[in-house]
Amino acid sequence: MWREATGADVLSRIRKALNSVLGISVVLAVLVFLAVYAARQQGWLQPLELVAYDWLLRTQSVRKAPPRVTVVTITEQDIQTFGKWPIPNDVLADALERIVAEGPRAVGIDIYTDIPIPPGRDRLEAVMLSNPRIVAAMRFPRGGEPGIPPPSVLADTGQFAFTDWIVDPKGILRRGLLILDDGVDYVFSLPFQLALHYLSFEGVGVDSDPDIPEYMRIGNTTIPP
Repeated sequence: MWREATGADVLSRIRKALNSVLGISVVLAVLVFLAVYAARQQGWLQPLELVAYDWLLRTQSVRKAPPRVTVVTITEQDIQTFGKWPIPNDVLADALERIVAEGPRAVGIDIYTDIPIPPGRDRLEAVMLSNPRIVAAMRFPRGGEPGIPPPSVLADTGQFAFTDWIVDPKGILRRGLLILDDGVDYVFSLPFQLALHYLSFEGVGVDSDPDIPEYMRIGNTTIPP
């Protein structure tokens, strides 16, 4: 037997439908969240995240280094010009003297100079020692690898920094290290050390955070580990 639906009946049916839709939506949302969370925890989403990250970096403009920071390297063109490898120490000493004469705030030697390459070793060491703004490269010893030490003449000066990198699969470099330590001593990375030299001319130094001593503080900015 049919009867005409009243307003209360219509409202009741609408309320039930909404409740049903809302309940299903909540359940679906929870399931999607759990699925995404589980996939992320297992690392299944990392390839997609890295592709998106790389794309965002490529869309950004390249930032040039400050004009008062100089990094010394050796290219294939340099080797062809001098006609020999490795490049003798007197050539590097010449380059450093000319660079320092221009008054840069920081000079990084992105070349391992632990082994003397005569002639000119004494002169190179004298140039490095007489210019505290010069920072030489080293490789930090880790695990079974001995690393590459800085020039012995700089061992007690702090004028050295590591050039170790973290390389992701497929040879892609996405991350940079700031500090490495062996439980006793710590060393800054070459880019970080050069940045600190540059900022020192602006009155900005590095220290521990007054509230959280294990955190590093640069100027007014605290950098958590």
